[in-house]
Amino acid sequence: MVENNVKCSYILQYPKREESLVFFSVRCNGMTTKVSTKQVVKTEMWDKKKHICYTSKEKFKDRDNRAASKTNTFLKKFNDFMLDKISYWNDYNKRLTDKDELTRSIKRYANWFFDGELKAMDKQETKATEWMLSNINSDRLDTHTGRYVATERRMLKQQSFTVYNLSWKIAILQIRLRHSLHKILEQSLWIGGIARRITQKIPSTPLMKS
Repeated sequence: MVENNVKCSYILQYPKREESLVFFSVRCNGMTTKVSTKQVVKTEMWDKKKHICYTSKEKFKDRDNRAASKTNTFLKKFNDFMLDKISYWNDYNKRLTDKDELTRSIKRYANWFFDGELKAMDKQETKATEWMLSNINSDRLDTHTGRYVATERRMLKQQSFTVYNLSWKIAILQIRLRHSLHKILEQSLWIGGIARRITQKIPSTPLMKS
């Protein structure tokens, strides 16, 4: 990664260990400095050519692949931020000959990035807290279970919908019951008619005299 003739890359602090911190390295006018990204990776998952983690369902566990993907997202964000700041150097890098000044500049940019990340996290946490408090105040969140409780209007709507479904099912059952009773009645009348015809055809037997 080159910006204004300044070469940037990611390197591992301890490439031979199982895990290592990732550093952002900057080379300018023959001087090299680095700053920690505060990201720890498994060295076996580190791609030395692409300077990112690689994932593999066959070689690594799912949680390690998820962690690697998350780290890659962070490193890309960090890299874009740092290159954006370096892009404003213009001719400054040509006049830069003091390594301490280079280190101070890179560390200052990194601190700006981390401060921005903390503020973003605080903002998200504040929003989540405000949402929770607003739901508690409006009786939409149970303080004991932490579950979301529907508003009275929503509950009434749901109850009316449930009642409608039940009434519809009851109506269908009534229709089916009437249909079944009608069939039973038809069958009973048909059986009764046959019985009467049979009794009419059978001749009466005279009583035997003693």
